[in-house]
Amino acid sequence: MLPQYEITEMIGLGGMGAVYKGCQANLKRDVAIKVLSETIAQGDDELNFAARFKQEAQSMAQLDHPAIVSVIDFGETSDGQLYLVMEFIDGMDIHQYLQQQGGKLP
Repeated sequence: MLPQYEITEMIGLGGMGAVYKGCQANLKRDVAIKVLSETIAQGDDELNFAARFKQEAQSMAQLDHPAIVSVIDFGETSDGQLYLVMEFIDGMDIHQYLQQQGGKLP
């Protein structure tokens, strides 16, 4: 799908697509790769979802904070799928954290 990235596993599935853990081949660093679902990308709202996905990538790229993941790359595969590559943070998502904490934030 993306020759510059080696996908190692799926780490999440959401309403707009899937998130994979991967490795950026040339720099040997772990990354998270979000890929817009083909079903959504080919639906009636194709342009709207594609525009939202692109806006998400551009907005995230403007943010610079230690508590927010950095955007590394954004683009379109040869078969037309949009993707967003971010730094990979190893840990649990908010749902797992809340479950571990009994449903409460500290």
